[in-house]
Amino acid sequence: MPELGNRVANAAPRRMREADQKKNTMRIIHWALVACAASWFIAGAWWMGHRNGCDCGTTRSHAQMKTMPAVTQLGPAAAAIASTAVEAPVATPHPALATPLTIRFSKNAGGPELTTEDQAWISVAAGWLSGDGASSLIIAGHTDADGDSMVNQRLSLVRAEQVRALLVEAGLPADRLRTIGVGASRPLADNLTSRGKALNRRVEVALASESDSTAQQ
Repeated sequence: MPELGNRVANAAPRRMREADQKKNTMRIIHWALVACAASWFIAGAWWMGHRNGCDCGTTRSHAQMKTMPAVTQLGPAAAAIASTAVEAPVATPHPALATPLTIRFSKNAGGPELTTEDQAWISVAAGWLSGDGASSLIIAGHTDADGDSMVNQRLSLVRAEQVRALLVEAGLPADRLRTIGVGASRPLADNLTSRGKALNRRVEVALASESDSTAQQ
């Protein structure tokens, strides 16, 4: 009988230990399943975000991605290149055209006298106008102060038209040549000497500036 009592007494603690071990095992299995489920959830969320264009923890729908500007879908270097506008170099006229062409007239009733330098300037201007569709020339006629001012005004315009005809004959486009007559209002020298008058009888040809085009309009 004492032996049976000892066995019964020893069996109770053993069962308690086995029950505790089962509880611990179930607890470990439970938390393992929780951790596994959390891992699957996180992995699934990452995959969905990556598929929809995840960026720093945010997701975008396919519709949003389609409406995004093209530059934002490029890498930083490509976006910088795409957003940088490269301006075409601005063409500058031939240096010879920086100085207006001055054509002299021997006397008020005479015609224009072209020199070799004048013809070279005209050749350069013809080449420039053929390559630049926006430029034009302004041809201004001048007289000395002899005679009536109204007559000189008309005469200065006639001189400008004479030079224009020469330029058209030399190959310059007629629609890019504009004539004006200013009479004796813009002298280069005094009109008291023959030399001064000869300097004032002239036609000046120059590239039309933006202010010339605005005034003409």
